[in-house]
Amino acid sequence: MAKQRQIGSKVRRGRCSYCLRVYMGTVAGKRRYCSKTIRLSPDMSEAAMEREAQRQLVLFVADVEQGRVLPGAVPTLEAFSREWMEYHVRPRLSPTTAHRYERELRLRILPALGHLRMDRITPRTLAQFYDAIGRPGGRLDGAEQEALSGTSVQFCHKVLSAVLKTALRWNVILSNPAERMEPPRKDTREMQALDIRGSQALIQALREESVERRAQILLAVMGGLRRGEIAGLEWGDVDFDAASVHIRRSSVYVPKVGILTRPPKSAKGVRTLTLDPLVMELLREHRADQDTRRKRLGSAWKETGRVFTTGDGAVMHPDEPSRWWRRFRAEHGMEQVRFHDLRHTNATLLIAAGVDPKTVSTRLGHSQISITMDLYAHPLAEKDAEAARRLGSLVRGSE
Repeated sequence: MAKQRQIGSKVRRGRCSYCLRVYMGTVAGKRRYCSKTIRLSPDMSEAAMEREAQRQLVLFVADVEQGRVLPGAVPTLEAFSREWMEYHVRPRLSPTTAHRYERELRLRILPALGHLRMDRITPRTLAQFYDAIGRPGGRLDGAEQEALSGTSVQFCHKVLSAVLKTALRWNVILSNPAERMEPPRKDTREMQALDIRGSQALIQALREESVERRAQILLAVMGGLRRGEIAGLEWGDVDFDAASVHIRRSSVYVPKVGILTRPPKSAKGVRTLTLDPLVMELLREHRADQDTRRKRLGSAWKETGRVFTTGDGAVMHPDEPSRWWRRFRAEHGMEQVRFHDLRHTNATLLIAAGVDPKTVSTRLGHSQISITMDLYAHPLAEKDAEAARRLGSLVRGSE
């Protein structure tokens, strides 16, 4: 289909001036126009002024069609970011992502750059901003003595890039300065996965804890579940006969909104996991404990169907396992191991056991196997080297 030509009009404002206006269509429910005022020589006749105004209108329409002018007044970053959040982010992205974007804008980006017109933001502006917030005292979020990590600076760049990309698509700016610069470098944090001995020591240490806590931790270590998936698990997802659990949902917390239930991040996040008998036995014991508590509370019990709940049966906060884990790890000399590292532990143990990357990726619910290969490149490389040694020994007849 041929591109529709822009519609232009002219209105006389005085004896020698005209307002030229070009309709740009509707963006985010609002009509957008490009306009400018021209002033002609008072010595021109009425007919000559009309011809000249029409000629300049034709040129103006062509400039707009070629993207050589901006539609209307250019907003500041603060003003445009409000439109971006309302019309682009909230209708399309998850509440968790929308909250993270809004928080990044409010705490870090807008205090420094919000007053700037969108067309005044350059690659140099962004580079100076990233350098400033990456220094001690430049965070703008209250932690004045600590320098912002490279990962946090990169996320700041991600949000700004998304804002500017939308502004370019909506004809608010002529080019995206974030695309003309190298993005900040992300910190490379080595994952603190437990090895086989560390995992065995963890299971031994958990013997002193409640059945509920043991089940939560081992679902992460033995099943690779994320904390939101653990919090979202329902008894209907647990198949005791097949010794498996079905991952169908995740529980997330959004400030000012509350606890929400949503599907996994991708279609492959919906999966069925066969689990070790130890985990299934813990789930059986936990269900019996929960049934006892339900009978004791009677009508005060809140029936949610969740495997893990608060004391009265209500939906558990998805951060609760992490909070408990922080106390537990401090008591057992595992301060560097985050709750999410238990999921990494699951992957590295599977790889160490010789499980192929495709199966590991499927069990973790990664949307693409490339994610698994990138995250666990080092343990996979070790298994590759081991495979090469075994093949060499076999061919040489020493095995």
